[in-house]
Amino acid sequence: MSTVSTMRSKTKSAKNDTASTEDIQAEIASIRGNIASLGKTVAAYGKTKASDVQSKASEKSGDLIQASEQAIGELQQQLDTISTQVEKQVRAKPFQALAIAAGIGFVVSMLARR
Repeated sequence: MSTVSTMRSKTKSAKNDTASTEDIQAEIASIRGNIASLGKTVAAYGKTKASDVQSKASEKSGDLIQASEQAIGELQQQLDTISTQVEKQVRAKPFQALAIAAGIGFVVSMLARR
């Protein structure tokens, strides 16, 4: 009788082990599904954030281009004003302008020798 009860006990134990293995496999499959779902959610979140960052960068680059164009326009206007003033000064005092140009040329040549 003891052999029969030992056999029954082993059979019950084997059934419990099989059920546990199946339960573990089911849990692993569930975890894999959850991980796949999490991966999809993270990917969608990343795409959304990347899109937001891209639109903000595009907006900032547009602002930067506009500010650069405005600064270039202002600098060009200042250069035109200075050029006009220099031209008027040279026409008004040509000998003084010639002396200044010769002095600047002399200084540049002295610096170039070194």
